[in-house]
Amino acid sequence: FRRVLFRSESAWSSYGKIAEGTTPLIFKKDSSGDNITEQNSYKVYVRVPADDNAAPKVPASDVAKSDAVTTKPAAPVAVSSTKISKTSTKVTIADTLNNQEYIVVPKGTIPEDNASGWRTGTGTDENPGEALSFEGLNAGTAYDIYTRIGGDNKSALSKPRSVTTLTAAPDPVTADIITIGTNSVTINPSVSTQQYVIVSKGA
Repeated sequence: FRRVLFRSESAWSSYGKIAEGTTPLIFKKDSSGDNITEQNSYKVYVRVPADDNAAPKVPASDVAKSDAVTTKPAAPVAVSSTKISKTSTKVTIADTLNNQEYIVVPKGTIPEDNASGWRTGTGTDENPGEALSFEGLNAGTAYDIYTRIGGDNKSALSKPRSVTTLTAAPDPVTADIITIGTNSVTINPSVSTQQYVIVSKGA
């Protein structure tokens, strides 16, 4: 079969492609002249080509056409690292956009299109939206953040932005290991892998 995106005979000659068995037939923006661009609508026409070698010659068949199909928008850039903050159990993305969806997944995981974790932003380029927080994460664990253009015609995924949650906070210092002097406070025992600081009450 020969498929083209135009109805004229010259288009069949110039742009038509012949399918080979069950091999996918791809039209794309490249040197072949297909000129497929993002977020445009197209129809695919198909016919049986003429057979000039038959006796008598067989003309091309009538043309069938598909419903309109719309190409996807380009994938957005990855979420900027400057927009990301984190705790041991939460990752927050600032300045979200209302035409994009966001998700946080374990590092190396490719999110499904219909995954329940996708969330929509709230702002625009001119008026950045509210931050989105993804909670219930594991401490000290690597995650990937993805974004995509949302709506009915979703884009491909952005490149992932990796983030690692903070290590969980240690147990608090309790009164039974604190010795109070006139001009000193002693913590005993202290832990060699932890840092300590003392501040005035209410600071």
